[in-house]
Order: sequence, then structure tokens, then C-alpha cells
Amino acid sequence: FKSYALNGNVLDAPGGAASSKETVGALIQAFFGERTRTMPADPDAAPAIARLQADGVQAVVLSNVPSKAADDRRHALEASAFRMALAPWSGPKGTAVAALAAKTKGPCAFVDDIAHHHVSVAEIAPDVHRLHYVTHPTLRKLLGPVEAAHEQADSWPNLENIIRTRLLS
Repeated sequence: FKSYALNGNVLDAPGGAASSKETVGALIQAFFGERTRTMPADPDAAPAIARLQADGVQAVVLSNVPSKAADDRRHALEASAFRMALAPWSGPKGTAVAALAAKTKGPCAFVDDIAHHHVSVAEIAPDVHRLHYVTHPTLRKLLGPVEAAHEQADSWPNLENIIRTRLLS
């Protein structure tokens, strides 16, 4: 990988040149159609979230998934033992996070791997505690710390501890 971005890292065969943005976009759409239903989750995520929920944390998966793939995303989450609502979304997540936070009475946390979503949440819902997490260690190192996030995490047990401290203390 050259960067955390898909553009520039998806290569055409056999020459190995970077695929065009149009090709990458088509591949992403094909992925949603063909792989969303079987998309694996971090194996530590669902148990950590279940423990937090048992202690009173409300959890929602806010996912940039096309609406036509939302049922498949729900299926994949359920197959990975996630027991929470899915909120399909498109674009920067700040507006959605602000709307979700407005429905709660206590502190809120936002976990995401994408830097521009943290920027969006920081601008629109600054009181929400922002946690940056990338499951894959190579990609995590490649991206590095996200300035708009309050904290960086390197595992779901680490995230669980941070969330527990921020939301339940």
C-alpha cells in the first residue's frame, strides 16, 4: 500500500498501473453487491460491544453502505453476533452523529477508521468523543494518528476500556 486511500492502491493487472477512479468506483459498487452479506467483522468487536451494552451503553452501527446493500450489511453484522441497529448513511458522518447524539441523555462516543469522518463529527458534533481505530495493523500504521480524533486505539479491548471510561465513569 502507498497510502490509506483506495485510489492509487488498486492496481490493474497485468501491468500493475494504478486503476482509474472510475474503475475503483465500479469495483467498490461491485463489492457492495457481491460481498456485503459476507463481510467479516473484527472478531473482538461484537463481544466488546455486548459487554458495553450489558452495562447500559447504547450502540448503533453508522455505516456508509448503499441503501440497496443495507439488508446484506445487517445480515453480516448479525452473523458476526452484533446486536444493534444499523443506520445506513452516505457521505460525511457528522450530521448523522449529531442527530444520534441529540437522542441520548448522556455522553456519546464515535468510533471510525476514516479521518474525514472524524473531521466532520468534530465540526458538527464537537461534544462527541471521537475514537480512531483501524483493525488492520499495516493500514493503521500507514494512516497514522488522526488529528480530529480525541484518542487512537489499537484493539477492541483498548476501545472498550476507553469507551467504558468516557461513557460510564
